[in-house]
Amino acid sequence: MNHNRSKSVDLLLALAAVLISAISVYVATVANRVQEQLLAASTWPSLQFGSSNLSDTLEPEISLSLENAGVGPARVRWVSLRYRGEAVANQSQLLDRCCRIPDAKETTITITSSVQPVMKPEAELQLFRLRKSENPKRLWDAMNVERHHISAQVCYCSVLDDCWIFDSTLVGREAQPVDSCPSLAASDVWSG
Repeated sequence: MNHNRSKSVDLLLALAAVLISAISVYVATVANRVQEQLLAASTWPSLQFGSSNLSDTLEPEISLSLENAGVGPARVRWVSLRYRGEAVANQSQLLDRCCRIPDAKETTITITSSVQPVMKPEAELQLFRLRKSENPKRLWDAMNVERHHISAQVCYCSVLDDCWIFDSTLVGREAQPVDSCPSLAASDVWSG
């Protein structure tokens, strides 16, 4: 009888050891997922697009900009500026489509930036600026109205290769995660 009792105790101890091991594996797996999520959260970029008609010094100036409002750097793969849904590759195309006055012999002075491959947290990149003091009033006034019809699509990744596509026309929605940034035709990529 002691021999059977000894086998029962041994079996019970073995089952307890297996159960404790299974619980340990589960706890380790959950802890690992939490660590991965914490790491991803600590490197999360979040790009935002905006337009303004005043400079930082409160001078009349139309600007289109990208800002990284996240906590990690954004590796920008491409930016596509769109006027009324159609991609524009540079400031000439943008102004031609939105604001040129026919037969006007006016000089336009703009400041543009090409997209930086990495945007650190809290960085802002001005893609386009049009100062009122340096340009014809009719052009500036037209751009001030039409800037509300300019949108941006941006594909960017974190340092952990998590990628998103941000679309400024989808107000109130976060950037959509993607496996990787899709290719875009060169004519659809903003070059400044």
